[in-house]
Parts: sequence; structure tokens; C-alpha cells
Amino acid sequence: MRKLVLLFMIQSFLWVSNTVFCQVPPAEDVQLYISKIVGEETPDAVMDTLTDPFYLLVHELNLNVDLSLILPDTSQVSFIHVKQKSDLLGLPLLNYAFVYDQTNLTNGLTYKRDGNYLELGLAVFANTNHAVYYAEVELEDANGNKSIIVQTDSSNN
Repeated sequence: MRKLVLLFMIQSFLWVSNTVFCQVPPAEDVQLYISKIVGEETPDAVMDTLTDPFYLLVHELNLNVDLSLILPDTSQVSFIHVKQKSDLLGLPLLNYAFVYDQTNLTNGLTYKRDGNYLELGLAVFANTNHAVYYAEVELEDANGNKSIIVQTDSSNN
């Protein structure tokens, strides 16, 4: 009986330590950026009259959406799961798993890495919510362990 209890305790400890200590750390400093498709320069005279430059984006029909993040430990990351929405409860506009360091992407997606800093281009989207978009980022390692989900939105910038 002692052997069974001891075996159960060891097995429980291994299970708990695996779920607690093998979790992938979440992405840090996640920012969602939006910009005009055509990179036109706004004259200084116009910029000086605006109290909020975000106003210039609100009336655009389509916008570029980019995501930047810092990885806490690049050795553990295999996938970067990104879900982008135009509102908190709506269906995702984008639900994509970026493969770590895969740069040959399609459909307007881009991937750039410099050390542990990543810039992910999420493509062009219709401006349906006054230039506000939401994103969720989750990291995954080679064993399928996932980080907690980090959320951000474009109104934070």
C-alpha cells in the first residue's frame, strides 16, 4: 500500500510540475498598430490643428494592421497564434498560427524578427469600427504547451 501511495505522490508531483513549470511564458509588450495603406505625408499645418492624430485614420476605408511583440524566451517558441477582431465579441478577421521564423508568408502577412522583437504584418482590413481592432496573442512550444493569452487593441497607441 505504501508503494502505491508513494507512486501516486510521485506521479502527481510530475504531472503538477509539468503543467506549472513547462508553461510557455506569454508575449510581452504586445502592441497593435494601424496605418493608412497609402503612406501619404500629412502636412505639418494639418497635424498642428489636430488634438488627436488618430482622427486621420478613422475615416479611411481600409487600413494596414501590424502587431509588434517581445518574446521572453525565443528558444521555447514554435508558433505564435494571432487572432484579430474588429470588435471584442465578433468573429475573427484573422486567426493564424505564425510558425516561428517562417518568413515566406502569403495573403499579405509579413514576419520580421530582430532578436526577441517581432513585427507581424496582419494585412489590410476594412475599417468597420472607426479604426479600432482587437488582437489576442498566444505562444506555443514544440510540445504543444501554450502561454496565457495576451490581449491588446489599436486604441492603446
